[in-house]
Amino acid sequence: MVRATAAASIVEDPAIPLQQALEAQITGLREVADLLRSQLADALSQRDKWQAAYDAQRLLVPPPQPQATPAEPQPKPKQTLWQWLNG
Repeated sequence: MVRATAAASIVEDPAIPLQQALEAQITGLREVADLLRSQLADALSQRDKWQAAYDAQRLLVPPPQPQATPAEPQPKPKQTLWQWLNG
């Protein structure tokens, strides 16, 4: 009888392994979230560096000047036969 009483008091709660598994998943997800946050911060800092470099380069290069093209002579309108004969 002593054994039966001792065995009955040692019965494990079936929710404990499930709770441990969920806590392990939560810990893993928190680590992934921290990694993603650090990657995002790194990507944003790189973007800012590239943007600053682009802005500096753009200020160094003067804007292109429009090229003056000689005015093309306007084509003469086609003459009708009567205009050509008269003139």
